[in-house]
Amino acid sequence: GTHGRILSRTSRTGTQAQAIEYCDSLNASTGLAWGLPTWDQMVTVCNNNISGFSSTSTYWTGTGNKGYKKYDNYCLLVDGAANQVTLKPEDNYPYFCATSF
Repeated sequence: GTHGRILSRTSRTGTQAQAIEYCDSLNASTGLAWGLPTWDQMVTVCNNNISGFSSTSTYWTGTGNKGYKKYDNYCLLVDGAANQVTLKPEDNYPYFCATSF
């Protein structure tokens, strides 16, 4: 079963395809199933300021063309609604990779 989660310790920057490709590349070298983090995983990163998180950046998530960002003291899914930035797959945003073990 799943016991916990691991997040890459440093963030990288790239397009959505580059982010997915990089996270996938970790699968072969570690034997774990890496991918872009879920919204819940990014909320944990945001709330706990872990893994090199920057409160001024918007990050890719594994949720379609959606990202996440911290506004004031809360985390927000960035999806183009309500005057938010619309993330385009070809844009460069920072990202982390996540896995369960």
